[in-house]
Amino acid sequence: MMFGIEFVKNKTVKEPFQEAAKLVKELCYENGLIVELGGYYNNVIRFLPPLILTKTIAENGIKIFAEAVQKMEKTIS
Repeated sequence: MMFGIEFVKNKTVKEPFQEAAKLVKELCYENGLIVELGGYYNNVIRFLPPLILTKTIAENGIKIFAEAVQKMEKTIS
């Protein structure tokens, strides 16, 4: 199983936002969540969870990712 979230600068124009994706990846890593960059422009955060996943692990991963996105928004804005 793999899924991703694409980062764009503008929802209308959909210009790739590589800097945001790279920063989110780094912030996730600093807090114990390993994600990958993907997509043609390296603006997609890829999640590759284990096949056996507990609710607690999933919730912790989502929390780390959400906090990383919030910090990125404050840093890049």
